[in-house]
Amino acid sequence: MNFLRLAKTVQRLALLAIIFTTPTACSLAPSAAHCRTSQEFLQAIYNPNVSLLLVLRDLAFTEADWSQYTSPLLLQRDVTVSSTQDSYIWWPLIDLGFVASKVKLAANITLIFTRVVIRNWRKGPEFQAPGLDLFATNKEISTLDHNYNLPNLKFINVAFIQRSCLMPSLGQVAAETMRRPAFIPGNQIARTPLPQDGCVNSSTAPVMQRCWPLAMSFDDVVMYGYNLNEYNPEPTGYVLWLEQTPVRCEAVMDESCVEMYGTLGCFYKLYPASPLASSNGSVQGAAEGGGGGRSHSHGQTPLAAVLGGVLGGEGSCRRNGGGGGERVLKTRRLLRWGLPYRPSMALYQPGYAPSPRLRPHHQARKDPVLVPRRANRNR
Repeated sequence: MNFLRLAKTVQRLALLAIIFTTPTACSLAPSAAHCRTSQEFLQAIYNPNVSLLLVLRDLAFTEADWSQYTSPLLLQRDVTVSSTQDSYIWWPLIDLGFVASKVKLAANITLIFTRVVIRNWRKGPEFQAPGLDLFATNKEISTLDHNYNLPNLKFINVAFIQRSCLMPSLGQVAAETMRRPAFIPGNQIARTPLPQDGCVNSSTAPVMQRCWPLAMSFDDVVMYGYNLNEYNPEPTGYVLWLEQTPVRCEAVMDESCVEMYGTLGCFYKLYPASPLASSNGSVQGAAEGGGGGRSHSHGQTPLAAVLGGVLGGEGSCRRNGGGGGERVLKTRRLLRWGLPYRPSMALYQPGYAPSPRLRPHHQARKDPVLVPRRANRNR
């Protein structure tokens, strides 16, 4: 009898080995998918029975990859995207290709990315809105009264390749003063710059082994997600978590560039062909099941606290009532700060102040120019 049981156990183990090693398209086991191409990844994310996606090779997405699917997909289940690699040097690269508004997160779900590298995730200035172009604004829950019902988008031990970063002195202070959701305990923790000992100055090396203009890390940063709607950030309806998240910067906006052009102007000087990314939260997407819910206003709109590459903050002009009041406030802010919303004072704490120069109205969409604060300036 013991021999028969042992034989059956060996048979089951052999069957499991076949399931996990056979190189079929997105080899499916119960609730798990092994994906080697972007199409296999999409098949898995649209499959309501899959909760774990293991990325085995580098993936690159294009708009055409999504053409056979109805988007945005309303994701109504917890999902984890990971790899089998422990060392960050060998984490597979996921190039999102700046695709926008393909996935919408439903209330009370958690989407986790871990042990992967993400690139080309925001086409517009990364510092205007924390979040990724891939995720559409869910207007049904972006104004929920109870923040703890919001979905969570978590990046844990994930690396980002970021196109443009602020100089370390400004990015460090901005990260630590970024507003953290009140219902999530803890402090914002980031480190910049980081040493790159042992890096390889070669474009053929793994991305996390290459030498970059700047390296930094978001060790524990939590904020509300935003998308760019024209030039005004709007809440996406999810909470963004960055835990032990190294960042490599393709370019650094130095102090002289920011002083001369402002942060937005400096970004577009680096990337002149990059239009602002826009969200498409009004589009109805494919759902895994039923959904819906009432929309409630909690008056959260972003200000311009810079997070070494992302913006956030809080405030509202709804208290003035009506669209006319908002237009008046927006015009005043454009003339005073060069932004449609008041910039966060945290940006000026480390010794910088808004430039006294007023821009012409046609240049009003630029970010405020930063100039050194004079010691005898009245505060």
